[in-house]
Amino acid sequence: MSRDVQRICPACGSMDWEELVHIGTGRVMTGDQRIVPGHLHKIMCPCCGVAANARVLSAEELDHLYGDSYILNTHGREEHHFFSMGRLIPRSEVFYEWILPHLPRNFKTLLEIGCGEGNVLARFADAFPGRSFFGLEGSHQACELAKVKGLSVEQGLVSGDRSLPPVDAILALNVLEHVEFPGPFLAAIHKSLGKDGRAIFTLPVQDYPGYDLFFAEHVWHFTSRHCQAVLARHGFATVYADVTHPINHGIGIFVCEKMPSADATPYPDLVSIIRNKDIWFTRFTVTDNWLELRPGKRIALFGASEVVTLLLAFTSLGGRSLVACIDEDPSRLGNRKHGIEVVAPEWLAIGKADAVLLAINPKYHATVREKLDKYQVEIFSFVEQES
Repeated sequence: MSRDVQRICPACGSMDWEELVHIGTGRVMTGDQRIVPGHLHKIMCPCCGVAANARVLSAEELDHLYGDSYILNTHGREEHHFFSMGRLIPRSEVFYEWILPHLPRNFKTLLEIGCGEGNVLARFADAFPGRSFFGLEGSHQACELAKVKGLSVEQGLVSGDRSLPPVDAILALNVLEHVEFPGPFLAAIHKSLGKDGRAIFTLPVQDYPGYDLFFAEHVWHFTSRHCQAVLARHGFATVYADVTHPINHGIGIFVCEKMPSADATPYPDLVSIIRNKDIWFTRFTVTDNWLELRPGKRIALFGASEVVTLLLAFTSLGGRSLVACIDEDPSRLGNRKHGIEVVAPEWLAIGKADAVLLAINPKYHATVREKLDKYQVEIFSFVEQES
């Protein structure tokens, strides 16, 4: 059971909350692309616009979730690739190149919190021999995989009673949004960081219409201004921020140095979260309407990643028998996704699908539609009717 804890907004300090999303379908999506039993319930701070999970998980639930159940970065391979410039680019490469210019000059020690199986950490260790790199990771399985790579990684979650080693640089890549209580988490980082050190955070931001609002275990949903306010209230000055990465869309980077804690009430943004919710609710409805008009049709999905899981969890697609998931490189994913066969685009030539639903990031829809036109199959995009 969750603890009876009143949430405090980490951006403005308010304890007032309003209902934002409550979906009682009995199934939810997690950020590691599982569909599990549950109901999605998100709330919003009416003072500044930060969104949060309504339910607070206990320490025991968190240990079980991230220690045993979570499967992101536990497969012994790159977890995610971006298709850009005619090739598949590993996410760890993108993060490495994004972070590298912002590390402290002549740093000697670096800690990555939530390092997974160590794909990013290994890139830094290879690039800087002779320097010390450490990782902290909640997943037992991911820790073992990181150790196979020769990395120094300890299993556990960061909380107020856990001390971290003194280091020159700390990375927390897509971690802060998972943390039930940001105060103790950021205090531990602040204490560990050297006087001239830097902490670098990345996380999904609501400046653009992303879909992480629908991830059940994402506790917090911030705009870039919200995030900087949270960091300032806990003793970090943001010396560089960017939410416009050309490949890693929807993710912000925040490069921080230590400073005295300061009240930094964010510019209120009561629009972004609601806008993103409404955009995706409309896309779910458009998808359901399209499916309703095609009973008995053999439908394939183009995609085998987060958007597939999102649509299976929150539309009637989850109740359909689907003939395939199509991916540019099926070999990197395994044979099946949610029990659906994963195949290459050329599979469409044998005529086993009546229609293809584009279940990928909307930024790729036009490119993929053009690529699939030669197969003379109906193609559906849930963004076609958006202005």
